[in-house]
Amino acid sequence: MLVLVIDTSGNEGSLCLGRKGKVFDIKRLLPYSSSESIFPALDKLIGENNLKIRDLQGIIVNLGPGSFTGLRIGLSLAKSLSFSLNLPLAGVSLLDSWAFSTHKKGVICPLRQAYKERFYGAFYKRDTGEISKITEYLFFSFEEVMEKAEQFLPQKVTFLISSENKKIQDKIKKTRSFFTYFIENSLSLKILLDSGIKKIEEGKIDKFYTLVPLYISPPEIR
Repeated sequence: MLVLVIDTSGNEGSLCLGRKGKVFDIKRLLPYSSSESIFPALDKLIGENNLKIRDLQGIIVNLGPGSFTGLRIGLSLAKSLSFSLNLPLAGVSLLDSWAFSTHKKGVICPLRQAYKERFYGAFYKRDTGEISKITEYLFFSFEEVMEKAEQFLPQKVTFLISSENKKIQDKIKKTRSFFTYFIENSLSLKILLDSGIKKIEEGKIDKFYTLVPLYISPPEIR
C-alpha cells in the first residue's frame, strides 16, 4: 500500500511517501511556512518519484498535539485528498504512536515541546506486553511533568523525546530517577506511517468530515 504521510504539527512540517515498514522519500517544509510550501512540496514529492497523485492508496495525517495552525493545514490537505481521490484516511495521535511503538517496559511518557516552556504529553504503562494510556493528554510545565512522573516511582519511568529537544535530557538527568529515549524525525515519520497503515488494515478508517485535530492547549497568541 503506497501512502502519503502528512505531518505539519511542528515548526517544520514534513511530507513522505512510504509503504508498510519503509519510508522511501521525505520532503521537509520550511519553518513556519506550511501554508505556502505544502502544495509545491507535494508536487515535488510525487513528480520526483515518477508517480501521479492517483497512484496513492491511502492518506495518513498527524493529528497532534502541536502547532494550532499547522495541524489545520495538514488536516485540510489530508481531507481534501481523501475526498477527491476516494482514499482511506487515518488520523494518528503523535503521542499514542510514539508510546505504542516502543518496547520499553514500565511507565512511558512521550513528551513534546509546546510553547512558553510547556510540554504536551501523556503517561502510558506496559504490562506483560500490553500497553495502555493511564492519564489524559496533558499540557504542563517541566516542574509539573516531574511531579506527575514521581507519582509512579519506584516503577521505571521512560520519557520519549524528539531529537530536536535534547536539551530536555539535561533537566531530566538531574533527577537521576528517569530514563530518556530520543525519537529522530525520520523515525517519527515511520512510526506515523506504520500506525496509520495498521489502522487502515484493521478497518479503522476515519471519516474526512468528522476527523479533527488533537488540541490539548489554547492556541498561542503571537
